[in-house]
Amino acid sequence: MSKKSLFKIIATIISLFCFNVPTFAEMTQNITPGVAADTVIWETPVNLTGGKNGTLQLVCAEDVINEDTNAKGKLTDVEGRFELRLIDADKRTMSVNNDLFGFAGHFPVTNFEIFFDDYNSDGCMDFALGQPADNGWAYKIFTVKNDKILALPIENQASVMISGGGYYSRRLDTGGLGGFCAVEYEGYTPDECVIKTYAWDGTQFFVSEENTQPLVQITDISDYFVPLLSDEGTPYKNEEAFLYSQEGVQFRKTAYGAAKALLTADAESLARHLVNPGSAVYAVRHLTDIFDEITLMTFKFSFEDSVVSEKEIITSYEFATKNDDSYSYVSMTLLKIDGVWKVSFIGLEK
Repeated sequence: MSKKSLFKIIATIISLFCFNVPTFAEMTQNITPGVAADTVIWETPVNLTGGKNGTLQLVCAEDVINEDTNAKGKLTDVEGRFELRLIDADKRTMSVNNDLFGFAGHFPVTNFEIFFDDYNSDGCMDFALGQPADNGWAYKIFTVKNDKILALPIENQASVMISGGGYYSRRLDTGGLGGFCAVEYEGYTPDECVIKTYAWDGTQFFVSEENTQPLVQITDISDYFVPLLSDEGTPYKNEEAFLYSQEGVQFRKTAYGAAKALLTADAESLARHLVNPGSAVYAVRHLTDIFDEITLMTFKFSFEDSVVSEKEIITSYEFATKNDDSYSYVSMTLLKIDGVWKVSFIGLEK
């Protein structure tokens, strides 16, 4: 069994129940080499007090100190000092927070998803931003409260370390009662891990429980894997049984419809497949119709790699175009809501 699979099993064990309320956030700000101060790297819609609309932005606080480009010279990543900004519908700055990762922050300029959840049970949305670290990813937790961006402190820690797979934002594993869990490998080889449970004391998170587990003890994925269940309550035996069932056909229609809508930059069609239809305009606002240029398009799905729970699946379409022989991906997360599969996140990745 792969180390990636082992990590996913551990995550399944400690995640008793996820809120499953990620706010769709499509970051598509296109910028060019020579990134200067005040350049918006990504932005996502948020709700302000009184039900007003606002925007959360990640912004270059100074001219970047380093830029990475791909083989074709397109900008992919920037390094420098960043800050979070909250602006209202009239483009007025409501709040600024520069308590990120010091001067040497590193972020991609391509699309990535921001997950929102309420980790301290105060009714306000929180989110985690991360940076690659020696043994995983280091995450800081922020909240938007009373129209301000605040960092949520962690007792005796600057950040939360999570080993295994990660990205610049992620949904933290939570038991639904406030707080969250994190899995950290011991040393640089994941022979065992430390599972830390974080609770909120009203002012800060603290480690309420810490357990060490040898990863080698977990050998049978069937003991821990959460299967997809049919309408009769029995598990689907394999991917084919699910994909060709009535539910699986609806799942594939939604996934393909959302992918095609994104690749044709059709916000109206995309909105029909989304959990939050109003977010469609943000997903396509900088995109153009490339669907007719696609030469190959492959659906990526497997029980082991795709299924998070009975009601959440991560999947993608791999595609190539006439002018680019390398592969790109339409990545998406689908949630089962009232028996219907809807897309909670969708984005383009290289």
